[in-house]
Amino acid sequence: NNAVVAEGNGTKVVMTIGSKVAVVNGAEVALDVAPQIVNSRTIVPVGFITGNFGINPTFTYNADGTIADILFTK
Repeated sequence: NNAVVAEGNGTKVVMTIGSKVAVVNGAEVALDVAPQIVNSRTIVPVGFITGNFGINPTFTYNADGTIADILFTK
């Protein structure tokens, strides 16, 4: 099974590796990018997941403009 499931507080998000369609509480939703496996690690669109669970990311940046840290708050 290539499903990635995140569930909590009455919300269930199901994504399939390689698919740009997720299912949120039974409804299909388009993804900008498909989840994938890279070097034996599952990579998912964090912004999509955090948005569906009401979690707000706050980014801090390095001097060169790259992301240094991401703090997630609810």
